[in-house]
Amino acid sequence: MSRVAVARLLLLTLCLGVAACRTLAPVAKPAPSPWTASQLLDQQRAQAAQRTGLRARARSDLRGASGEHFTRQLLLLQKPDRLRVEVLGLFGQRLRALSSDGVRTEFYQHGDREISSAPQALAELEVVLGLPLGFEDAVALLLAAPELPATEAEPALERDPQSGDMRLRFPDRSLRFDAEGRLRAVHFRPAPDAQDRLRVRYDDWRTLPGGGRFPFLQRFDFPSQSLRLLLTLVEVELNPDAAAHLFRLRPARRDGLSSDAEGERR
Repeated sequence: MSRVAVARLLLLTLCLGVAACRTLAPVAKPAPSPWTASQLLDQQRAQAAQRTGLRARARSDLRGASGEHFTRQLLLLQKPDRLRVEVLGLFGQRLRALSSDGVRTEFYQHGDREISSAPQALAELEVVLGLPLGFEDAVALLLAAPELPATEAEPALERDPQSGDMRLRFPDRSLRFDAEGRLRAVHFRPAPDAQDRLRVRYDDWRTLPGGGRFPFLQRFDFPSQSLRLLLTLVEVELNPDAAAHLFRLRPARRDGLSSDAEGERR
């Protein structure tokens, strides 16, 4: 073997030895979250207090026993239980509408000759929005501000070492946050060992022009009813200046009375 071949062989052996001795870099793991249970609760309560209302355009995908339905919607919400939801047709025409001023509900469906009015009823909310919930619960969840149970003892904080997510458990619900402290999901159940009654997931958190962040993708699952609502928000305005008459479908009279009030006076 020539000297050149021997030199090449020695160089190759040396390179292989160096490569074998090199220590592989460890797989990076999420840094431990600095959050505590009390900090997560305090932040969630503060954000819930700041979100008093919402105006948005949305695309709705509802799946249930009757099949799958896609609609476009206009949403107007105001705590604690005021709301207005309009379902739009292909050309922007109003197909269905629901409003509640906190006392009475008004409901309209295309083809009806007049607007129906009654005390707050949950059936209309399910027909228009697809949520079998009370008005106050619906407003709170759509604002990503679910009510937190009053408890003296701090709930246990569970951490996922892989994703960095954190979970707070209460007797009737659990809340999941990501490593940055953003609310990602809420699960409601009647008892700790029972099936979830409702699961809500919040995704696609975006920074709004006026400041603050809000989830533009919201998913509502009702396992016992095989019902799923997926809301994709297109435009969002938090805490809009919404006048009281916007939560009524019937126009107010010039004398300040609604048509309902006029009928009752007669």
